[in-house]
Amino acid sequence: MAQFRLYERWTSRGDAVTTVGDDYRWYEARILSEQLTWDEWLLGRGIAATWSDIRAYRGETRTMAHFGYLHYIFHGGVRYW
Repeated sequence: MAQFRLYERWTSRGDAVTTVGDDYRWYEARILSEQLTWDEWLLGRGIAATWSDIRAYRGETRTMAHFGYLHYIFHGGVRYW
């Protein structure tokens, strides 16, 4: 339920989240969150962070997550909140 509220809060502002569908956005968030280690959740992967998975975008390297809060955690970690 909390994940839905975070997602609803992000999308209600009308930010650039219309590039992928809702179902795929959740799918992408699950894949990326599986790849993060505990220290990456805290510190992030840095400004030039990339991720890739064969299940998403045919394994192409990506620099962002289409799920707002997860995108910030991916680059800067929870400590920046």
